[in-house]
Amino acid sequence: MFRLARLTIVAGSTPDQTLPWLIASHSHLQGQELRVEVDWGSTTTVKLETGDVEIFGCALSLAETVSLSGQKAALFSWKGATLTLGGSSPAIQYESSETVMPSYLNLHDALEARRHAALQASTAKARGGSARGGQSPGAQGPRILVAGPTDAGKSTLCRILLNYAVRCGWQPLFADLDMGQGSLTAPGCLAAAAIEAPIAPGADLATDSPLAFFCGRTSPGEAPELVRHLTERLAEAADARAAKDVHAAASGAVINACGWVEEGGFDLLLHACRTFRCDVAVVLGSDRLHSQLKQALQKLQEEEETRPPTASEKNANPAADGAKSAVTPTPSLPKLPKVSLVNFPRSGGAVMRSREWRAAARASRVGHYFYGPQRELAPASQTASCADLKVWRVGAASRAPSTALPLGARSVFDPLKLVPVENWGELRCTLLGVSHAPTADLLLAAPVAGFIYVQEVDEAKGTVTYLAPRSGNLPGSLLLAGAFKVYFD
Repeated sequence: MFRLARLTIVAGSTPDQTLPWLIASHSHLQGQELRVEVDWGSTTTVKLETGDVEIFGCALSLAETVSLSGQKAALFSWKGATLTLGGSSPAIQYESSETVMPSYLNLHDALEARRHAALQASTAKARGGSARGGQSPGAQGPRILVAGPTDAGKSTLCRILLNYAVRCGWQPLFADLDMGQGSLTAPGCLAAAAIEAPIAPGADLATDSPLAFFCGRTSPGEAPELVRHLTERLAEAADARAAKDVHAAASGAVINACGWVEEGGFDLLLHACRTFRCDVAVVLGSDRLHSQLKQALQKLQEEEETRPPTASEKNANPAADGAKSAVTPTPSLPKLPKVSLVNFPRSGGAVMRSREWRAAARASRVGHYFYGPQRELAPASQTASCADLKVWRVGAASRAPSTALPLGARSVFDPLKLVPVENWGELRCTLLGVSHAPTADLLLAAPVAGFIYVQEVDEAKGTVTYLAPRSGNLPGSLLLAGAFKVYFD
């Protein structure tokens, strides 16, 4: 049986509004969500008075107030709640009983079971290793690839799954392959970080020390080969973290794929799934993509069954090779596990974002990187000689079309070629990644320490004025150029 509760919304100068709030009296709870859209430049506050409510999987405490600005959020309750809305009125505000939260909770429960199974397996291996005087690596928890077209709700689902995992005591790795907005750091990056605390509502999904590789583009279609290369670097880091920490391995990972799913984008999606060795793939809002991915993964699995094992696989199971222990290893990725494919409809709360909205979000994200969400940081504007800084761009040369080449000739274009940037004038209003690389030949393998923003270039004096997170010398003198401009206050 279902009973009707009430969600009371009290909004600024507007008279009290009462919205129906449906809950269930048994274990399979069903609720409603209040959806609000707040414009850029406006701020709406939300305060929980009674009951329970969560925003993207993060539960609000009683009397807690959060601020929303330039955001589209869904406030969900399992049992009903009283909320007070203050500040600016949201541009759009409505309640809906059509919610995907029960489905997302079921997915979380399945992932939770896999995490516990992985931890139990690791514990058993550790006991066996101790008895033999050795130590076994931790069993891998679920690695979830979240895929779907643009504006299908991928980032939202990632937040929900991450928050639910953290609330259960795990520390999952989050890998963001959607470089357009930069949820972990500045836009234009492929980045990863361990999520150790709930992601607060209205806050950026940011950590103190994300591992970031600067692609310098906002769309993977501009540099697909570079995206592949950096995806592999992130996957290597994920494997290294899992190998060192049993709990981290069991916690698994959540991978947010980009929204480009056609042609080359689909190839990048498959590459990410295989590189991270994902065992769960969630498709949002596209039956076509679900069908394509199902067929492609089935084909990959068939290929995996016939290929020889890698060296690491032979070391893990020497008996599988019989008496032949000295065999030349096959240079290939480790075997892709069996992938559980899940198909979810696009949430009714997912909103199509315009080009202008994306540009504003990108500028806001860059502003938050330097100044903080509440303008609590104090970046430094500094001037340096252009000669003291070396800027490189990856794949800067243009590729000649095949029709322009002689018959039978192949293009020698190297998409990963590093080209020095001589014209500082073209770098105005762009981000530069400050690389950890000690030498230029290691730029593609090294993450970035942070970013600077080019404010002005005086070509006559040969100087550049840039904004840095702090004053003083930069962590390195080798910089990677971005290919997009950002304007922010």
